Amino acid sequence: MERVKNIAEAERIAWKAEKLWKDDQYLEAEKLYYEALAIYPVYLELSEFAERAMKIGDIKGANKM
Repeated sequence: MERVKNIAEAERIAWKAEKLWKDDQYLEAEKLYYEALAIYPVYLELSEFAERAMKIGDIKGANKM
């Protein structure tokens, strides 16, 4: 039950990060992506972060992910 709760929380945070990313608020979005990752480390949608970071030229951020 705890795992399901963690997945839901990570998903909620990731959706907020998505919205921030689309609004070009990259630093805030990145913080939320890592927060979601800390809650549920295998949350699959977070893998897109590395690709997005590369597209804006954030090599360090992409490698960190």
